[in-house]
Amino acid sequence: MIKSITAQEVYHHQDKYLIIDVREQGEYVAASIEGAILLPLGEISASKIPETSKTIVVHCRSGKRSEMAILRLLKEDPSLQLLNMIGGILSWQAHGYPTAKGKKQPFSLTRQTHIIVGCLSLVGITLSQTISPIFLKLSAFISCGLIFSGLTGFCSLSYLLAKMPWNNSH
Repeated sequence: MIKSITAQEVYHHQDKYLIIDVREQGEYVAASIEGAILLPLGEISASKIPETSKTIVVHCRSGKRSEMAILRLLKEDPSLQLLNMIGGILSWQAHGYPTAKGKKQPFSLTRQTHIIVGCLSLVGITLSQTISPIFLKLSAFISCGLIFSGLTGFCSLSYLLAKMPWNNSH
């Protein structure tokens, strides 16, 4: 069972917790909780969490990805003391708590991924109709990638896009 904590409790006792943000790089850069460590859901593992005696608060945008991250972490190390921040950073911001803000991304990583996947599928279909049916394999490949991403929670295209200069704050 996943234990939860409210944004108010985290804010008022922030020094008691190690805060892990499991959103993507672009989301983190746009707005993050001061001192939170970025470990995107696709990359999170117990070995990447710094040694600490503090309880770990995991958060995302609204609370769904952080639940998935906690389940993954508990599977790796059931002794971890993990709390899911209810409502994620949306709840944090709704209460008016401060966030560190960087440059605003033109599109979120998820939207960038959707645009590229849609374009590649459309190109495959168009080329199969105009040049050769062999190009349907491109659309099939993209579909397999979507299925894999849905089943595992890891999207290699999103991972690659996160490394692109326009998505990287470094």
